[in-house]
Amino acid sequence: MRFGYLGTLSTNKGLGWLIDQFQHLPFKATLQIAGRGQASDEKHFRAMATSPDISFVGVQKPEDFYRQIDVAIVPSLWNEPFGMVAVEACAHALPVIASRMGGLTEIIQEPLNGLLCNPDDPDSLGLAMLKLHQQPELLARLGSQARNSVASLMSLDLMLDQYESIFAQTLQDRRTYVTQ
Repeated sequence: MRFGYLGTLSTNKGLGWLIDQFQHLPFKATLQIAGRGQASDEKHFRAMATSPDISFVGVQKPEDFYRQIDVAIVPSLWNEPFGMVAVEACAHALPVIASRMGGLTEIIQEPLNGLLCNPDDPDSLGLAMLKLHQQPELLARLGSQARNSVASLMSLDLMLDQYESIFAQTLQDRRTYVTQ
């Protein structure tokens, strides 16, 4: 099984928790960690990751990264207002294991498109990984339902991008008008 983390390499994103839980799994798996962070944080996480099955792959294009994993993990320890990584992973038909924190609970709907874990229960993350390993039919079902579960969010994202373009053009037009 191939697990993946995409995001900032920092403590508040739960990366230390993920590395610790992954290294205690009772089955063979890999963990790819994509992203960057402060140099001191990256050094800390690399030192923590003693398993040869953990790879730090640097900055990756999300679409390329998601093709290399079976499950995306978003272990945030803070109240993410909106979990874009979770939405993108679901849009790529990947099940997501996410923290029961902030906006992540609006995106990941257990057992529709992923599993939720609780940072107050450190073992809950490892147990969620184990559950997907032990239940391949659940893994397949979550993945197949993931894309449809975020379709409306992706449409909203497209709409927001269009509004942003309109605002940017309006500002540009206004600047041109003012300087004339």
